[in-house]
This record gives sequence, C-alpha cells and structure tokens, in this order.
Amino acid sequence: MKKVPFVLIGSIDDDSVIQVDSDHKAAGIELASMLLRNGEKNIALLSADSNNMVNRYRCEGFLGVICQKGSSNNQELFFQNVDGPMELDRAVLKIVDNKADCAVCTDDALCKKLVRKLQEYGCRIPEEIRVASMHDSIHMEMNNPPITAIRVDGHQLGSIAAKVLIGMLEGKKMPIKSCANYEIRLRQSTKRKKEKLI
Repeated sequence: MKKVPFVLIGSIDDDSVIQVDSDHKAAGIELASMLLRNGEKNIALLSADSNNMVNRYRCEGFLGVICQKGSSNNQELFFQNVDGPMELDRAVLKIVDNKADCAVCTDDALCKKLVRKLQEYGCRIPEEIRVASMHDSIHMEMNNPPITAIRVDGHQLGSIAAKVLIGMLEGKKMPIKSCANYEIRLRQSTKRKKEKLI
C-alpha cells in the first residue's frame, strides 16, 4: 500500500510527523520580555487546555522569562485549564485581589472572555491593568481597546507547508519541523499612561 505524504500545520509531540508551525516558545519569551521592559511587575498568565502543545510552548517560554527576570513572581497568578466560566471567575478574582499590572492569555478566545469579565469588575484597560494575547485575531484587533497580540503569518505557514509537501513528493528529505514568522502587534491594551501613541 502506497503511503500518502502529508504535512501538519500545527504542533504535535511526534517526530515521525512533518510539521509547520510558528516558534511559540520564542514568541512567549519575546512577549514576556517586552512586558517587563514596559514596566509590568505583577503579571498574570491564563491558559486554556494545558495538554495543548501550543499552549504548553507558549507558557514555557513566557513563564521562563517571568520566573527568571520578573521582579514579582506570584505563583497565584498563573492559571491553567481556564476552560469554563467558574475557572475564569476564580482567576479574575485573584487577578483583582492581587492587583495584577497585566494579564496575558494563551489564545484570543480566552482573552476576549477575560476582557469582558475584567470590564464587568470595573477594571479599566489599559489604565488599571494591561492585557495581551498570545494569539491574534480580528477580535483582538477590533476590541475596545484593541489588544496587543502575537500575530503568526498564516500565508507563510501555508506556503512553507506547500513547499515541504512538494519536496516530500520529489523524494527529498525534509526537516521534521519548519517555522513561520511571528510578530507582536502592539496595541492600546498594553499602553502605559506616559507612553505616546505613534
């Protein structure tokens, strides 16, 4: 039986599968470093499914910097498996009680819910708390205020995957993992009072 070659766009813990994704760990490192340079000290991190490979990479990179360089390493502000309204309520209560400077979510869906809940509690973004997402979307861009987020080049992901697949069809040995570019889109949600908008 002939094997049909395929390429996974995403990440999986299986070195027999050819994968194309972004470097989520590096992106988490860069976002954490940027927030610390911005003056954030008491930073909350919220993650949905902790078994999700992408979430794990993002948290690993982000927390590695916060734990090493952060001036306030409050373990109470690291939340995993925030999958439902009860978990989100508990997280937001701790964020408010601990007077977090900033809250970061591993994905845009969770971030959208967090922003809504913070606003219900009367927290003003970015005046009282800054917010960022490790995944960008139209919801982050169009939010009021717009949310700082990590944007992965989706077109480049598709292009790399196509090139890898063609290489496989031609019998070439292709790398197990290829990475597309990412960038941090700085928006109003992480702007501190003294900063000027460009």
